Amino acid sequence: MQLSNIEAIIFDFDGVLADTGDVATVIIERIANLKNVAIPSVDFIRTHEPKSIMQSLGVKWWELPYFAHLSRKWAVEINPQANLFPWANSLLNTAHALSDSVWIVSSNSPERITKTLLQAGINFDSKFIIANVGFLSKSRHIKKIISKNNLDPSAVIYVGDESRDITAAHKAGIKCLSVGWGFQSPEFLNSLNPDMVLEEPALFENTVKSIVGIN
Repeated sequence: MQLSNIEAIIFDFDGVLADTGDVATVIIERIANLKNVAIPSVDFIRTHEPKSIMQSLGVKWWELPYFAHLSRKWAVEINPQANLFPWANSLLNTAHALSDSVWIVSSNSPERITKTLLQAGINFDSKFIIANVGFLSKSRHIKKIISKNNLDPSAVIYVGDESRDITAAHKAGIKCLSVGWGFQSPEFLNSLNPDMVLEEPALFENTVKSIVGIN
C-alpha cells in the first residue's frame, strides 16, 4: 500500500542517534564480571539477540530490571557526556520534514537524552520522548503512542539498531528501519527481516520514502 504521508517516525536513541556502542560493550563486561562468567566476544555481542547475550552471562529473567537499573547507572559513569553521531541532527531534521511527528523511545533516562540533545544544539520537545523503557516493553510503548495519538500503524516507522527493535516493531505492527552503524551488525539485523537496513546515513530520506512507497 502506498501512503500519502508518514504519521510518525520513532527513533531509538543509543546506537542510532547517540554513539554509545563502546559503553554497551563495557556494561556487558561488567555484568560478566559480576556473574563470574566469561566475557562474550564483540562478534558474539554484535550477532546475537539481547536475550541470548543475557543468557550467556547467566542473567535470569527476574534479574533484568536490576541489571537495567545498573546499566543506566554505569552508562553515566563510563561516559558522563554521551555524544551524538555527526549525522544525528540531519536525521532528526529529515524525519521532521517527512512525518507529522517524531519520537524517541529509549531505555536511556529522559535527563540524559535531553541533555545530550541540548549539548548538540537540538531542542527536542520532551513530550515526544519516552524514556526508561524496559528491555521487553518497547512494543507496548510504541502501541501506546499509536493508540493515544490515533495513528495508522502502517504509516509509522521505527528506527533502531538492535534485534529487539525489529521484534518490537513487528509486535506493534509497524515498519522497521534498522541502521548498521549501531550495536549489532548489519548482516545480523538483515537476517531478522526488518523492512530495510540502512548503512549510509545520507540515504535516510530516500530509504524512508522507499519503505512507505512515497516518491
